[in-house]
Amino acid sequence: EQNPKVIYDLIKKVLPRVTQEAVMDYIIEYSIIDRTTFGKMQDFLTRLRYLYKKIEELKAGVIEVYYTNLLVVKLKKTYPDRFLF
Repeated sequence: EQNPKVIYDLIKKVLPRVTQEAVMDYIIEYSIIDRTTFGKMQDFLTRLRYLYKKIEELKAGVIEVYYTNLLVVKLKKTYPDRFLF
């Protein structure tokens, strides 16, 4: 296709779908990530931070409380004696 308008319209049509799929992949990984699959706590937190940044960059609109709650749940599984609630 040589028409710039047609190319532009195709990009506008495809880009949101690709972005939405990428966001879902990041959110799913963030939701199911398991602390025990990482040797070091720092590696776990680094991956979480990466996923968080990608979701935010793509404007997923996920609120901070969601991230915090998921993190606490994941750490509670690994360290039940430190999270007694």
